[in-house]
Amino acid sequence: MLVGLACLALAIALIAVVALTPSWVRPADHQWLRWMLDVRVPPVVFTAKVLNVVAGGTVMWVVRAAIAAALAIWRRWRALAVFALAELCAELCIGPVKALVDRPRPAGSLVAVTGQSMPSGHALIAAVTAVALALILTRPSRSRRLAIAAAVAWSILVALSRTYLSAHWLTDVLASLLLGTGWAALWFGVLAPTQRTPYPRTTVSPAREPRYGRPPGGQPSPPAIIKTRSSGGRGAALRRRERRCRARLGHAKLAAPAASERPILTGTVSSHGRMARTP
Repeated sequence: MLVGLACLALAIALIAVVALTPSWVRPADHQWLRWMLDVRVPPVVFTAKVLNVVAGGTVMWVVRAAIAAALAIWRRWRALAVFALAELCAELCIGPVKALVDRPRPAGSLVAVTGQSMPSGHALIAAVTAVALALILTRPSRSRRLAIAAAVAWSILVALSRTYLSAHWLTDVLASLLLGTGWAALWFGVLAPTQRTPYPRTTVSPAREPRYGRPPGGQPSPPAIIKTRSSGGRGAALRRRERRCRARLGHAKLAAPAASERPILTGTVSSHGRMARTP
């Protein structure tokens, strides 16, 4: 959640700078646009136009609807809530930010564009969708790190394609990436369950006393055996120790003399009150 708040705060700060003091970012935006024009080649232009369609409104609406339907079928209600709220917030902030900043687009766009320049709807939707999916479909492990890296790479690729086609300024797509990532991380931090690392459960079995008292010689009972639910070598060693203790208890029971085998003392009582023992 802190990552989401930090991304949203950076996005708001960048939007405020562009809206209030555009001269601060204008040199960087124009320099980046010149670099994009210098490296423009037909194969890369074709790829950028394909991304313009794939990451566009119609295709992304179909993709997001399919994702929401799949989460509902799998009954992943919490994940569905994270995904839906992140997408809704991202969509709702596009129009107000465009109207607030009222920034013109770069000249010479290679694709059809409508509305103002900031933020980039393509970059914003690509970021929020990819990051939300990476968070809700993985667990805290190496797979989540790889998924987040792939989501970031996809978002940056879409953002660069928008500047390559002269459809947006550099600061437009930067603010859009921050907004999309911020909304996804924020709602995931608020609604996602806390995932804890499982620990093995331990149960203590009481020490067993022999049925006919303590073993001969006054030996103490064996210590309590700790049973650990684990498939590792420690669990097997504890089980072997318990079997040895039970075996020793069994031998002690067999070694104890039975009541029928004990000697019977007989004799007569003397005048001094003592018994003369005779076997």
